[in-house]
Parts: sequence; structure tokens; C-alpha cells
Amino acid sequence: TNEKKDNDAGHLMLDIGSNAGYYGLLAATYGLKTVAFDLQPECVAVIQNSILVNNLGENMRVIPKGVSEGKVNETTTMQVPDEGCNGRFPFADSAKISKHVDVELHPLQYYLPSSSKIIKMMKVDTEGNEKRVLMGALPFFASQKIKNAIVEVTPGHGFWSKANITAEEMSDVLIQIIDEYQYAMIPLIAKDSGKFQASMLSYVGAQNKTTILGEERIIFTDGKRATEYMLSRASPLQFDIWLLPSQDLHKLT
Repeated sequence: TNEKKDNDAGHLMLDIGSNAGYYGLLAATYGLKTVAFDLQPECVAVIQNSILVNNLGENMRVIPKGVSEGKVNETTTMQVPDEGCNGRFPFADSAKISKHVDVELHPLQYYLPSSSKIIKMMKVDTEGNEKRVLMGALPFFASQKIKNAIVEVTPGHGFWSKANITAEEMSDVLIQIIDEYQYAMIPLIAKDSGKFQASMLSYVGAQNKTTILGEERIIFTDGKRATEYMLSRASPLQFDIWLLPSQDLHKLT
């Protein structure tokens, strides 16, 4: 129906920190309207070329700017190397790169002023700057417009301190999303971290577990316990978390 087409047109996938754009391109290939964000000019060029070569222009665009905290009507900038598409940016060694460019950073509302947008998936991989991205997206969590967010968290690499972000600040934004905005957090621990996963499954209790695609997963609906898990000394140095509205948990079973 026309109504369904209109609804689908308002559904988005956001690939924030897209690098070469793999996940965004995959979503666009499956027909989801996709917006990729990356600060590195060479990454943006790679994505633009991939969109062109794969004829995905109708479904995907790339924005050569970043998502961060701040006010919608204010612009902050960051210096970015003008060459290379580095997956460890901004903490890769760029001493040998002489030319840099200033790239704009804005909260998500700057790019998506329409409150009708439903974000089916938001992927965040920003090498330690995930707190700022989540802060920049808070209005969309508050209205539960974000239906799924896969966020790489990096508690063990020292990325947060390099970005002048404390563990407490990262915890605070997650607690706000989970407790105030009623989201659940599901850690997506890799199989090579199985011992940690098993011990945490025992710690949180059976009532907080579910099986997703054959893997037993923990579900946190309490922000304090979720952040204790994230900051545990036994936790992996980096791992992905899945944030979704708690009211949608029943869809997983």
C-alpha cells in the first residue's frame, strides 16, 4: 500500500564511523535507506565509489561529517588527516601525514531534523568516541526512534582517556539510555571471550538470559549492572553492545 511505502521511506540505517562502509553498503543492498558518516576524506571517497559501482545511489548516501554531542545550532570541528582510510582513526599514528582538514561535528538532530524518522539500525564504531555519539543521539533514544543500536565499546584500550572521556561519563550515558529511556543492553561477546561470558551468565542469573541465533546471551535492563559488566576487569578490551527498547525484547523469543 501507499501507506506502507511511506512508512518504509522513513526507516533508516545509520552507519556512524563507517570506514570503508561495509555495513552501510550491506544494508543498502537489502533495500534499507542508509546514511553513512565518516570523518576521513579517503573513506568518504571509497564509500562514494562503492555506491556508484554498485548502483546504490537510491538507497545510500555518505556524509563527510561526524555525529557528536553539542547543540544543534553550534558547529564544532576536528582536524582529520587528508589521506588514508584507517580503521584505528583517530588514534592511529598520523605523524607522517602532513596535510589535515577540518571536519564538522554535529548532534544527530542536525542531520535528521524530522522527528518522524525511525532508525531501524544504528551502528557505531568510533574507536573510543562512542560516548559522544550516544550523547548526540539522545533525543532519538528518548523518543525510542532508535529500534536497534550496535555500539562498539572500548573499555580496555585507553581510547576513552585519549579522547578525554572518563569511564564514569560513558557509564552515565548508558545508564540514562537504559534506565530513563527504557532500553535493554545485550553484550555481543565473541566466542574467544567465552570464559568471561560464562562467568557473567552465572553472575547475572538465569532470568536475564536468552538464546539468539543459537548463542546464549545476557540481557541487562538495569543501567548500573550493565555498566558494571562493561567495566569489569575480566571483560574484553572491546566488544559490541546491542541496545533496543525493552518493550521489544519479546520479539527475540
